[in-house]
Amino acid sequence: MITLTDNWIIVEKDDCTAVGLKSILIKQQPSKTVRLKNGKKVRTKPKVFKYYTESEDGNIYIPIGLLFFIEDDIKVTVIKDERVKIDFIPHIQDIDELKHILPGIELREEQAIAIRKAVAIRRGILQLPTGSGKTEILCGIVKELEYIFGKVPTTIILEPTINLVNSTVKRFQKYGLTATSYTKTREIRENSVNICHPSSLGNDIDKNPDLLKGVTVLLGDESHHFNSEQFRKPTYNMPNLILSIGVSASVILQEHIGFRDIRDYDIKEVLAFSATGPLLMNVVTSDMIDSNRLATPALFRMKHNADEEIPNNDSSNWHNVEKIRLESDSRNELIVKCSQFFVKNDRKVLILVNTIRWSRLLLTKFSEFGMESVVGASYGSGKFEKFLNQNFINDDNILNDFETGKIKVLIGTTHLYEGADIHNLDVIILGFGGNGERTQIQGVGRALRRTKNGKYAYIVDFTDDFDSVLKKHSANRLNRYQQIFGIPSERIFDRIQVEDLETCFNILENNE
Repeated sequence: MITLTDNWIIVEKDDCTAVGLKSILIKQQPSKTVRLKNGKKVRTKPKVFKYYTESEDGNIYIPIGLLFFIEDDIKVTVIKDERVKIDFIPHIQDIDELKHILPGIELREEQAIAIRKAVAIRRGILQLPTGSGKTEILCGIVKELEYIFGKVPTTIILEPTINLVNSTVKRFQKYGLTATSYTKTREIRENSVNICHPSSLGNDIDKNPDLLKGVTVLLGDESHHFNSEQFRKPTYNMPNLILSIGVSASVILQEHIGFRDIRDYDIKEVLAFSATGPLLMNVVTSDMIDSNRLATPALFRMKHNADEEIPNNDSSNWHNVEKIRLESDSRNELIVKCSQFFVKNDRKVLILVNTIRWSRLLLTKFSEFGMESVVGASYGSGKFEKFLNQNFINDDNILNDFETGKIKVLIGTTHLYEGADIHNLDVIILGFGGNGERTQIQGVGRALRRTKNGKYAYIVDFTDDFDSVLKKHSANRLNRYQQIFGIPSERIFDRIQVEDLETCFNILENNE
């Protein structure tokens, strides 16, 4: 027999489907060769990842979020459904009326549809581009549930950064919804929205396993983080959970959209499904751009050699490449000169790098160009820095100064790919670049909000011509700019140099 609860699919050990389910809920990772920081090559051991747990009595426990993917495999057995039975009768029937569920604003159609799907289906993932108003969707979900139940259900919202915790609390309160930061209160308030960073919540669950017993609604912002144990841990401790929805711009790779077989997804995707449910909605960035709901992007691919010599000809050692070719003086100078051009044209610039070390190299390079007063850096965990009088100085006003325009250039490490709402941003410089689709979507999405000074969201990237790995990464990013972001050839300026920026910029802005 198989029992369905609000958290688990419990398969008894002697059920006829048990063996088959185990076989499709295992992901095997083959061994591979990796290079350590000291340059030594080692072969990793093969890994077997199980999407289920097995109790001492032999029963297997599968997260209820995976039910969609195994429904056909369990139809041949006896199923006992112990999930809470609730008829989610929509309070607002018409989608056009649902657009006005939040006071003071009119939601777009896809936002209203997302709310309707979330409330009707109760478990799943909403994948929408950065800048598409995912926080408003979360607010709308809670508002609709408040209408249905006559009160706000006890809700947990998981956020990956403290910055997002604080900004989400303010956004909920703006729309008249009771919301508090669990990180500050350290208590779950009933009939309220408790917005949490998962680390503090996880620590408290260890002390009090019944902490989340009264929670009935879970919403995960930036829900690709459900691939981490830290993010999923609260979901294992919500026995009365009736709705679990995740929102993100980059949970499921675009090439995986529409797959039904769980084995066709990667591990991170399946873990996100397990905490929530299947993909309910996928809005492609290019569609949002074409309909003018996001800013129109233009791409400047800067010609860059990336040919710095690697000691011992060890160019396959990524750690050496990262330090020597990505953080090179030539690349940093190119980043600074591009930033300087855009600042002169009254555009605000966000530079994304992947280490504090690299950010500090850039801060000193900006100082060499006399720009230290208009540049700041954000490192996450509430740490902000400027470089003045040859010293690195903490400055907690960095983000606010960037918002108001006092600072024109912000250098951010990986937390800024999703860790803060940055408005009025004109230019994104992908200093790090990388090869990951999720990283690129998150990074570029920072600049696609419509609030900006000019006509376009400018993306600055690099060709990295002479490093085989970096060049391939660059080519992969170019393909995504065309396929996912829909940037046409007339808005892609390829292999240009700093002296070409003004001509390209004027062509786009019609200044000549």
